[in-house]
Amino acid sequence: GKDSMSGSFNDLDVPPTLISFAIAPIKAGEVLSPEFKEAGHPVYRFAPENDSAQALKTAWEAFYDLHRQGKVKAAWAVENSLAEAVMKMSFGNSIGFQTGLEDVNWYAPCAGAIVAELTEEINLDCARRIGETTEAPFVALPGDAVSIQELLNLNEGVLEKVYPTRAGTTEAVEPISWDKRSIAVCKHKVARPKAVIPVFPGTNCEYDTAQACLRATCPPTCWPSRPRPWRRPSGRPRWWSSPAASPAATSLTAPASSSPPSCAPPPCPTRSWTC
Repeated sequence: GKDSMSGSFNDLDVPPTLISFAIAPIKAGEVLSPEFKEAGHPVYRFAPENDSAQALKTAWEAFYDLHRQGKVKAAWAVENSLAEAVMKMSFGNSIGFQTGLEDVNWYAPCAGAIVAELTEEINLDCARRIGETTEAPFVALPGDAVSIQELLNLNEGVLEKVYPTRAGTTEAVEPISWDKRSIAVCKHKVARPKAVIPVFPGTNCEYDTAQACLRATCPPTCWPSRPRPWRRPSGRPRWWSSPAASPAATSLTAPASSSPPSCAPPPCPTRSWTC
């Protein structure tokens, strides 16, 4: 439930939507990157034989078994088509791809399929050979062969004006050096920096950031933004955060008699840093 998923904006209404997030924990050493690793390796498409969930599970389990044996060097979960998959897998190391004589629909949607670079040929019902990696920096599909650099330029050029991948021109950086003795001497022999964590309406993770600072022996202070006053019974104003702000914006040290109005978020349990 983030603010950006509130369901409406001006005159636009979003119907109720269920969004599910899932993770698949794995050891770091078993993680596969998508770029082709070496020329001369066969490339296979792993896909279910039919539309059943069991067939999809069988294909994925066969792929995972090969991976556990060390026979998978690179893999890509197909998003749109096989042509897109082999193109993007060629970008990382500029290793090319050459299709064989296989009859493959390169531009059809292929949801649930995995394209993998293997170390050897295999014979599985759920795996189909679609080509092999090459030294030549080209992606060669039936009737067409394009250089990897040209494909990369086209791919990055879509949003180049919005998110530039290169920052201006290349210039020589002048060396910076200091050969004089410093006249400033710190009287503290052990540095104990302090951290200020600004808390804005709608933001989060300030508690996690504060805990990280504490682990680094850096005392943190949460600083709520744009506060507005309300009056205590005594008449002296007290600052409190907007209800939309993060929980860290409420005081963790205020006495019970000076609690904020009911519309403000409830104070969080006292922690070992200042808010």
